[in-house]
Amino acid sequence: MSSMKKFVSSLMTVLFAGGLVCAQEARPETSSEAEFGRLAVNIGAAYRNFPSTRFKSTSLPAFKGVFPQSGLAGNVVEYNTGIDKVGVDSLGNEFQDVAVVVHQSDSSFAGSDSPDFSECLGPAIGISYDFWQKNRLTLAATASFQYYSQDAKSGAGRDAGTEYSTYQTVLPGLPPAPERDSHDTDYLTARGKAKFEMDLYAFDLGLRLDYAAVDSLFLFAAVGPTLALADMESSSSTSLIRRLDGTRLAGQTSRDSSQDWIFGVYASCGAAFWFNERIGASLEIRYDEAFNHASTKDASQNLDSFGGLLKVITRF
Repeated sequence: MSSMKKFVSSLMTVLFAGGLVCAQEARPETSSEAEFGRLAVNIGAAYRNFPSTRFKSTSLPAFKGVFPQSGLAGNVVEYNTGIDKVGVDSLGNEFQDVAVVVHQSDSSFAGSDSPDFSECLGPAIGISYDFWQKNRLTLAATASFQYYSQDAKSGAGRDAGTEYSTYQTVLPGLPPAPERDSHDTDYLTARGKAKFEMDLYAFDLGLRLDYAAVDSLFLFAAVGPTLALADMESSSSTSLIRRLDGTRLAGQTSRDSSQDWIFGVYASCGAAFWFNERIGASLEIRYDEAFNHASTKDASQNLDSFGGLLKVITRF
């Protein structure tokens, strides 16, 4: 993701420098042309009220464990390695014992995390060109870029799904007897956690209609297509824990990374105030709708959002 950040920083520099060069070459020749046919560059801060990150459901595999009834209650180990130790003492003496067989299944985790306010803020840079004017109306072509960075986490501990135990008589040297006397138990617990990181690079083109309310105040509305690059990394892990001492008995981990190109549309409205012929400021309210979610195999982020932009404008 660091190489993408360097690319975007370079792109912002090129856009700004290109705007200055083009502006010097696009000088109006008459006073009527001075009202339009001009290039403007804007830079400022953007805010988008992103929905919560949704972590996809992750399940623990079914587990079968055992401990000897003559030993420490709840000292569960994996069945295949533990059943041969039932009926055998620390000196290697063999005797008839009863195995407590623990079955666990149906434990899963899912969650969500809302972005912090700072994760909804980002830099914005754009250019516009006025190409048509009639009376108080002006039509402009626009292009802009925004950047956001998110870091979401989720974690939980809970009962280990469905857990029950049975008894199994064991005499070393002979196959264990059939399991009997099923009953609910609580020897195990489960934990899960997940993390999602995303760098979002949002580009858009649009048409903006300006209305000159007074000499220095313009009201405007804009609409256009968007293209966003979501550069994502995610991880998740689940653990089955022995309540007796916190030992991890089983679990699984997952990692994924993805780069998704996501198309969408936006609509906005706002006002711009010009302090003089060249310098102004604008406040804009905006809605973005993405045609797809940004997602990895561990998490999903909806990019539909309301937001706002506060920018300084330089007109040439």
